[in-house]
Amino acid sequence: MLERLARLGRKPKPPPYDGPRLRVGETPLLFLGNCQARGLGRLAAALTGHPEVAVHELLPEVRRELDAGGLDAALEHAGLVFLHDVDVRDALRQRRPDLAGKLRMVPGIAYGGFHPDCDYVFGSDGAPVSGPLQHYQSSIVFHAWQQGLDRAATRALFREEVYELLGFHEQTAAGADYLRAVGRACELPLEPLLERWSRRGAWMYTVNHPRLFVLEDIARALLAREGLAALPGLGDCVWDELMSGAVWPVYPELAARLGLEHGSLAFKLPRAPGAPLDQVLALGLEDFIDLSFAVYDAYPRDALRSGKAASERYRGLLPALAARRAATVAVGAPAEPAEPAVPAPRHPYEALPDERYWRRAVAGLDPSQVDPVGPGFPLRIAPGERVASAGSCFAQHLSRALEAAGMGYLVTEEAPPGLSPAEAAARHYRIYSARYGNVYTARQLRQLFERAFGRFTPLEEAWARDDGRWVDPFRPQIEPEGFESLEALRAARDEHLAAVRRMFEQLDVLVFTLGLTEAWADRRDGAVFPLAPGVAGGRHDPARHVFRNARVAEVVDDLRSLLRGLRELNPRARLLLTVSPVPLVATAEPRHVLVSTAASKAVLRAAAQEIADDEPGCAYFPSYELVTGPQQRGAAFEADLRSVRPAVVEQVMRLFLKHCAPQAAMPGAAAGAAPGTASAAAAAPSPAAPAAPGEALQAELRELGRIICDEEALDAASAR
Repeated sequence: MLERLARLGRKPKPPPYDGPRLRVGETPLLFLGNCQARGLGRLAAALTGHPEVAVHELLPEVRRELDAGGLDAALEHAGLVFLHDVDVRDALRQRRPDLAGKLRMVPGIAYGGFHPDCDYVFGSDGAPVSGPLQHYQSSIVFHAWQQGLDRAATRALFREEVYELLGFHEQTAAGADYLRAVGRACELPLEPLLERWSRRGAWMYTVNHPRLFVLEDIARALLAREGLAALPGLGDCVWDELMSGAVWPVYPELAARLGLEHGSLAFKLPRAPGAPLDQVLALGLEDFIDLSFAVYDAYPRDALRSGKAASERYRGLLPALAARRAATVAVGAPAEPAEPAVPAPRHPYEALPDERYWRRAVAGLDPSQVDPVGPGFPLRIAPGERVASAGSCFAQHLSRALEAAGMGYLVTEEAPPGLSPAEAAARHYRIYSARYGNVYTARQLRQLFERAFGRFTPLEEAWARDDGRWVDPFRPQIEPEGFESLEALRAARDEHLAAVRRMFEQLDVLVFTLGLTEAWADRRDGAVFPLAPGVAGGRHDPARHVFRNARVAEVVDDLRSLLRGLRELNPRARLLLTVSPVPLVATAEPRHVLVSTAASKAVLRAAAQEIADDEPGCAYFPSYELVTGPQQRGAAFEADLRSVRPAVVEQVMRLFLKHCAPQAAMPGAAAGAAPGTASAAAAAPSPAAPAAPGEALQAELRELGRIICDEEALDAASAR
């Protein structure tokens, strides 16, 4: 056989080394994560000298194997298991609680400060488009192609003025803030490492491929955190796999602003399979533009999508350049010939995109094609981020959509063993992140936070039922049979509020659906109830109970108060607001219920917009407009004119995932860019949910069927 291999011109692979080695580690290590895990595993093996350091990159097929128990032997053998993905950790804890003690989180490194132009472009099928640097694309080049600029005009966009308009310089601080938050979440402070890396120049190859010394520092920090010894040196001797891939240049103007000695417009190509290991090939900017255009030209212009190029800044770039050029010419200064020739609009509405025109964006489209969210949605939920939800009954659709799409839906109050799924749902387990039932008003959510952290204790403790059992006034529907005693109610409430505390402490994003402005409250301390006293328990007492109908300023004040408390507790927390499209069941105002519904929704919608506009880390998703807008042509609701038809719910959920959780819309999607991801190829937002997650969502909605809604108790109570 050896002679035959020699004749074929190939050398036999030598057997693995099995002789003596310098070794300081005795603990078998296992790394499960994105493409960075491979480098971390090699470094950990070199630094400890341990022969048993295993790595599994969590590509979709590997993740399926992991979930099916196919990696259990490796998990059991390892002394420590390092994970990039919070979702994977939580799933393992649930499936194999005996392994929980060995699971450790590792920060995934993503940073755009050196390469703010580096982006991903997706086709209509949700798959990333491959260009000259594989999946990495230039957002400037792609945007120029979309706008119909020629190659020369595209080349002229690579200049300081454009970088400033696109906010490239802002990504340095934003990227550092992100990494600090990632480090805190993984209990591995990155602040000192960021300072150390910055002294070594550009420390990223691309937006999600760090240089080897970055991974070495993380590997050493991980070992130190776990009390494991590490050999000095040796890190530089490990193969730097990511250097073999694409390397994005730091543009000269950006390099100057960052204090780097050199900038470049040379795009280093990934090494082709079978190419010599020492081969280094690069493209100049003109060739890179030519090859990128050639790739894009194979598609219809509206078939490709990029998260960056779809943002407001990019869409306003060419008009802004034209306006600056016109202003320069107006004062007599010579125009720069290199700028792209973009005609100035004759009036402010001439150059607006289609989404700004009613006929093009609403009336002229099929209802299922209307997308009022628009490109560049400001709040994205990354894989691995923990999402909690609260709100009115319509909010339950959002929580189920996140679970169905495989996102990190946070549940801190699980059903006890032995309950069937139907029993658990009837008792409000997994309806929301904790067992608080429907939270209709902003004041109710604010007080829930205050109650959980001991800042507010309502005077009204319990409501008696006619059958002698007890009801919690602040979640009156969570026990269909009621509580048998006040002691049982109090114990359940203590357990519940502990779960609510954990939820607020652990969440990354809170999705809150505003449902009502009307509420009943305790005159004595202002405590707000989700249902009027007497509907599900207790008795209405005009001397104690008072009707409140919040104005815009009150709703805004309640949300801002919640945000202040939440940010003090959990600085990484973000808030995604929606408004329920479901009309009121009844109104306590002395007017028609239709008028009260319109007034209530208008107040909530105005308050949500004010918070989204003014508060950082907050956004509004237009589920209300998607359901109640004229584009539905009266077909959004069932015969009761309150229940939203399943097809419309599906449309809302599809757009919610597309814009708020784009990685969830890709089969097995994960990004090498951040914790909780599996593949660098999917590190950027994807445009649309393909069939598989949509089918899963439909199945989930069909299976669960009915949404639990406290308000329906009003009709039932009035019928008694």
